[in-house]
Amino acid sequence: MSVGRLIIFLLMIVLSLFGGYWLGYNHIYGGVLSKTTMEQYQYLKSKENEIRQKGKHKYAIDIERKMLRVARVVYGPISLEVARVWFRMGEEYILMSNYSMAEKCINNALNITREAIGEKNFDYITFLNKLCFVYQLEGRINVVERLYRKLIDIETQILRNSANFIALTFSNIAGVLAAQEKYDEAEEKLDSAMNMVESFHLNPLPVIKSFDVLYAAYFISNDFDKAVEIEKKLINYEKKLLGEDFPLMLSTIKKLSLAYIMAHEYGGAIDLVEKTLDRCERNKANCDIEFQIALLLDQALIYIVQRSYGDAEESFKKIHSLLGGNNNESLSPPAQGALYWTESLLYVMENKDKEAEVVLRKLFSLLKEKKLTWDDMRTPVLESFSTFLSVGMRQELCNFLEKALSIAEGLGGSSWDVVGNISVILGNFYEEKGDYTKSEHFLEKAISIYKHSKENRALVKSLEDQLLNVYKKAGHTDKAELLEKKLGISK
Repeated sequence: MSVGRLIIFLLMIVLSLFGGYWLGYNHIYGGVLSKTTMEQYQYLKSKENEIRQKGKHKYAIDIERKMLRVARVVYGPISLEVARVWFRMGEEYILMSNYSMAEKCINNALNITREAIGEKNFDYITFLNKLCFVYQLEGRINVVERLYRKLIDIETQILRNSANFIALTFSNIAGVLAAQEKYDEAEEKLDSAMNMVESFHLNPLPVIKSFDVLYAAYFISNDFDKAVEIEKKLINYEKKLLGEDFPLMLSTIKKLSLAYIMAHEYGGAIDLVEKTLDRCERNKANCDIEFQIALLLDQALIYIVQRSYGDAEESFKKIHSLLGGNNNESLSPPAQGALYWTESLLYVMENKDKEAEVVLRKLFSLLKEKKLTWDDMRTPVLESFSTFLSVGMRQELCNFLEKALSIAEGLGGSSWDVVGNISVILGNFYEEKGDYTKSEHFLEKAISIYKHSKENRALVKSLEDQLLNVYKKAGHTDKAELLEKKLGISK
């Protein structure tokens, strides 16, 4: 074979191997898609969707990387389709809690979209919203606020016929502002969102959730008067937009009741309970028994801290009437737990030890049998603690807990977890009160219970550190030195 023919032969091989790719890539910019490359991309897209639905995030990302390579050929490196693949990859990284990679992917999607078709489009808004979400997960609140303000500006320019997006962004930025304690502006943004909901007949539920965020922020900052205001405002919105008998209002009413109690507006709380129960009587279909009982327990708690024990007993009579006597078993375990907790609190305050013991035994029985957990008891316990402490009744609360502790100790067996929990609470209360001798007694009791379980090693270490601090405050040098030696702390 001559040299010329050999060169031609080799060129034909090269063209057969790479010519298809070159021609396909060239045709893209001429507006004609390579059929084989497009089919490959559609196959990968279908496979990626299937893998995503199965929750296999790493496999999905592997496929998305292949999709990126093919999409750059089929659609061009600066194209909306490439941006969308970057975005989908970012979503997978979010689900894997890899927020730094998610941020990079979504920023790539935003940059490509901006270069390809600008910022004033639905894709850019979607990507920017998701980036805000990532920054919130990372705690970068200042950046999120700036981006949400940019979103509002873009949306008001291009989404005049899609007010729902703008209302949601107002709602989202309100949550971010609340996290930065910019409460007045947060409330202003929520009002703007609700005005749009009302004007354009939008779904109000997402905005209502943001009101809950602001309520929680006021509660955490101990601004209970503002918590009352925000829940009253929300109730008015719900009545107007959802109707007075909408089930969601029950949750708002319960939160308003608690806010009234913490703000010491007991008259407002009792009036709210009475009016709500009257409404429930007229429309039983929209008021379940457990909700009514929760409100009556709030009412009873108010009477207990006011030492109006007769009125508190009347609240419990109404509860037992709703239950058809003493049929407490018809309630869910958490509802039973809340009832027993508050009722035993009343009996201890009235010095009715026998009655208190009967009710506490029922509560501890639920806990022993694992029908109820301490996590289920969080709401009634925290409500009673907050209410008692807010009116300076710390010692009364400690007296109740010590009574509960002695009953739990008498039950033995699997009640030791109950004993441990109450001992920790009492240790904390007495330390805060400055009664270090009692605090160390209860902390020592808690440690003696939890130290036998490997699962509680971290808790025991924390309690031992706390106990060491209490020893030092109490001036018990010998005890402190012994514990330091045990913990391996060198001076």
